[in-house]
Amino acid sequence: MIQKYPRFNIPWMDGDQDGRPRTVAVPAVDDEFDSAVLDGKWTLTSSGSVSYDVNTTWPSHFYGMIDLQAAAYIRLDQNWAPSSYSLTAKFIGFLQLNAEVMYIDFFDADESDGVRAGVRTGSSSPYQVAGVYTLMASSTWGTATLLAINGRHDVWYIHHQRVGTTFSSWVSTNCLSWLLVASGAKTFTPHHFRLSLASSVTGQGISRRMGIDWVRANWLTLS
Repeated sequence: MIQKYPRFNIPWMDGDQDGRPRTVAVPAVDDEFDSAVLDGKWTLTSSGSVSYDVNTTWPSHFYGMIDLQAAAYIRLDQNWAPSSYSLTAKFIGFLQLNAEVMYIDFFDADESDGVRAGVRTGSSSPYQVAGVYTLMASSTWGTATLLAINGRHDVWYIHHQRVGTTFSSWVSTNCLSWLLVASGAKTFTPHHFRLSLASSVTGQGISRRMGIDWVRANWLTLS
């Protein structure tokens, strides 16, 4: 089906190369990461041996370099969580080793409840990449629903959608064909969302380059 920019009813393929219509207003939550510094709407946290920049190493991207070690991550948080929404982000990264992840998480205010959408590699060779959907309750992530993705890719579109109490996760490698990872009901009050680049690998002795090209709110509706 042709997806449309929901508030303007414009076929999204009529826009730029990633689908944004050229003439519409940009929602405040959106970011193309094309400024010299990180926009003030984001709160950035990191752990482990990491480095990052905006619109520098990779023009018009948030760029991160992560040493593949335990609990190394870069997180971008933003306060935004209406009662119904969709959020889509374009991530960059060739995932090929144990436990490399790119996530969109929505949390309540104290991060005791949440919903996760994204991609990650498995824990054993050949480290299969899978789409992820996970629910958090009482500050603990539950068992993840995983959907294996064939082939090796370096571009990942992650789509997180909420309609009332129903939360859904999609993944694509081309922004045209979308895989529904899972959809389910959860009752909680989202407060903020988080974009994560992370790894929990130990002893690999190399670094991984990851990035975020853009994030867009209510840009795409999937069903």
